[in-house]
Parts: sequence; C-alpha cells; structure tokens
Amino acid sequence: DVDGVYSKNPAKYKDAKFITQSISEKEIDVFFQPIYSAKTKEMQHVEALARLKDGDRIIPAGAFIDLIYELGMIIELDTQVLERVIAYKDRLKNITNKVFINVSPESIKSEKFLAHLLSSLDTLKQSGLETVIELTEQAFLDNIKTIKCLHEAFHINFAVDDFGTGYSSLKTVLDLSETGTISYLKIDGSLIRDISDSENRSKIVQTIALMSLQMALKN
Repeated sequence: DVDGVYSKNPAKYKDAKFITQSISEKEIDVFFQPIYSAKTKEMQHVEALARLKDGDRIIPAGAFIDLIYELGMIIELDTQVLERVIAYKDRLKNITNKVFINVSPESIKSEKFLAHLLSSLDTLKQSGLETVIELTEQAFLDNIKTIKCLHEAFHINFAVDDFGTGYSSLKTVLDLSETGTISYLKIDGSLIRDISDSENRSKIVQTIALMSLQMALKN
C-alpha cells in the first residue's frame, strides 16, 4: 500500500506512486548498452538495461531499483524487461547475436517468472539471439542449487555481475565454471574506475582477468 507506507515522506511517496504507475501501465523501457572486446575494440554483444521515462527525462535503474525492491515489484520489472527485449528482437539480431539480461534473485525463485523466462529465451533463440542471464555475486551464492538446475535442465548460460565486491567464494566460481553454468565474470565497476591512477587496482583487475582466462571464462 503506497499511500500507507510512504505518506510521511512526500518525496519518496511521489517516487513510489510514479514507479507503481509506470509498472502497472507497462511503461518500463529498455536501453541496450554495447559490450566491446578489450582486444579488438569492436562491439560484440549488448546488455539490456531497464529505464523509466518521465517526460523527456530518462531515469536509470540505479535511481529506482532499491525502491522497486521495497515495493515488492521486482518480479514485475524483470518480466517487463523480458517483454521489451522480445519486442526489440528483430532489430537486435541485426547488430548482435547475444544479449545479456539482468535478473533478480527474487525472480529466480518465482516459478511463474521462470516459466516466462524459459518461453522468452526460446523465442529469442528462434530469432537467432543467444541470451546470458546476469546475477550478482550474492544472488549466485544464495541460489546455487536453482542456478545449477536451470543450467543442467535448460542449458541457460549465466554471468556473474559485479564480481570482486567481496561476496563470492572462489571455490563456488570454480565449481560453476567447471560445469559450464557460468561463462562470464563481469568485474565490478568500482575496481575499474580510475584504474590508470592506481597500481594496486590495476594489479587486482589483472589478477581477476588472468584467473578468468585460466578458468576459460570471459570478462
């Protein structure tokens, strides 16, 4: 109940009403961020990013994602992102053969969402698009059995997002890479930022990159 929960905080109440209305009216949009090869500098794949529109203003997920979790609407958001990706599939296949999609741990636990996810992945596959599901480190640790089952039963490929923030067990990453459950490690942006100004930061990123290479993971 947005009125009851946020009425004492006018700014948050306004944001909550806007988000609730946007999701209920299916006004979530998706922007596609290019993923470049570090070697060739060419675009290889794209990542789907949820966005809200407020008039001419584009609102990135970082500005509203926490409130969506508080409102208990994250599964609806993930569902609408899938629907938007499918809506763009004909244009996507002309520029890439692989799209990365972020999914929340709550959605991974939802049978209804998983059914929708599998149907969506099949639709994208038929259009010539391979899909990689991104989960944060913590989501992997909390849902290892489910993730392994999804990979084994449906051959879903996963990527570890924001790697290096301190949650992951290296053994877990090793185990999941050996079974082919995860194919990508995405290094957390806080480690990359200002890397040219920090020798230690550079060494850490190089170590992660070398580890990924040894485990046949892409990053």
